[in-house]
Amino acid sequence: MPRLRILVAVLLAALAMGHGVQARDIALVLSNADDRKAWFNRGASGYLDLLQALRQSGFDLQVLENADMAATRDVLALLARQIDTADRVVVVLDGAFVSAPHDSWLLAEGVSAPRLTGVHNAGVSISTMAALLSRRSGRALMVLSEQAGPATGFGLGAGVAGFQTGQGVSVFHGPANAALPYATGTLLAPGATFGRLARALPEGITATGYLPQYPSFGGATGAAVSGEEGFWAAVQAINSEEAYKAYLQRFANGPHAQAAQSALAALAQTALAQARATENALQLSRDDKRAIQSNLTLLGFDTRGIDGLFGSGSRAAIARWQEQTGFAPNAYLTGQQVALLAAQAAPLAEARAEEEREADEAYWQATGATATRAGLEAYLDRYPTGLYAEEAKSGLAEFEAEDQAQGTTADVAAIAAAQEAESRVLPNPVARLLAEQRLIQLGFRPGVPDGRLDNNARAAIAEFQDSRGLLVTGYIDSETASRLLSGN
Repeated sequence: MPRLRILVAVLLAALAMGHGVQARDIALVLSNADDRKAWFNRGASGYLDLLQALRQSGFDLQVLENADMAATRDVLALLARQIDTADRVVVVLDGAFVSAPHDSWLLAEGVSAPRLTGVHNAGVSISTMAALLSRRSGRALMVLSEQAGPATGFGLGAGVAGFQTGQGVSVFHGPANAALPYATGTLLAPGATFGRLARALPEGITATGYLPQYPSFGGATGAAVSGEEGFWAAVQAINSEEAYKAYLQRFANGPHAQAAQSALAALAQTALAQARATENALQLSRDDKRAIQSNLTLLGFDTRGIDGLFGSGSRAAIARWQEQTGFAPNAYLTGQQVALLAAQAAPLAEARAEEEREADEAYWQATGATATRAGLEAYLDRYPTGLYAEEAKSGLAEFEAEDQAQGTTADVAAIAAAQEAESRVLPNPVARLLAEQRLIQLGFRPGVPDGRLDNNARAAIAEFQDSRGLLVTGYIDSETASRLLSGN
């Protein structure tokens, strides 16, 4: 827990006396069961008992069932806003999980065959949830209740595997029919000692993270406050965002509410300026910013372009990522955040690169590997810098060389035939003069008409032939003469 937040807690506790204003215990339950009706008919594996136990233990309970990612993000944002003023925090994630070596996710409603490249938009990251809960270090419990899920796509496995537990977060995991009753009857029991419980877990249950050897979680510590004026004096002495928000939570219409709002606005401006200065000190190059935009995009945060310029789209994407990851959403990055962003995106970038390599290989086998001109051209059209681009270019060069060799022989023969045909069609200077005059009439430029058919005349004949779709030789054969006469 940051030192300032500890100071806030100590001062508020010192003011506690007799008004009964308690720091809240909050609980969030996300439950996504595929066949909910059948599950409830089987007793819901202790699910309803857990909800009742949380309410009876004094938790402010939020429950979200069979929700899509939009609704899930909304309730997580609410938790992020509430968590710093809470005492104990319990999060229960119940449903189908998928995992990669670095993280695991609770899938949202309606997700089937998720792939690693899109899982951030398909489920709740356990590592991200643990990072959020670490803001209540030592007072945070997460229960992972696993149910059967859909088949997984590229890069993912079924179930819970690796994830970051977060500092001071206690995590218990198991199948739903074991994890939910265990949480109800054991973890929430008064005086529960997680470290001692972890040494004798029932079959199917695992424990990780913060497991102290003393009862650290049982019993709320929320404190009553002596009075508004004393509370305000303490808040002014602390002069922090947490303190002013704590005042407004307890005295929303108090005599100092406007002053607290003004102080919060001033602190926000100061904090924003500090955040901007911190990012400026990193001296991010345009390439650095492109990499950050690419990483954000991979993680599902649209920057509206990857151009190395942090405009409004990039700033909004940074803020959304910060909020989801548990940082203050000020839209400016620290060195730690840049490194974390790169680490989160690295496996996705690797997975995407592998997918692209596989697609490149498959397309080569379907096109270029056939060693035909059309196949090589099709491959280069789609993958101009692909794995086999040089091989495709080499193959096309061979085709072109063959064409040139064949074309040269064919051209010589065609020209010779055209010369011979012209001697029959235009047997004397008068006929050749008439041909030159006809070219002029049709808008071509054979030079001064003299019946000699010099280079200018040859060029004009070739231009006429090309415009009419004839074989271009520069000589007037019978077909060219006929088209000259008709003008078509």
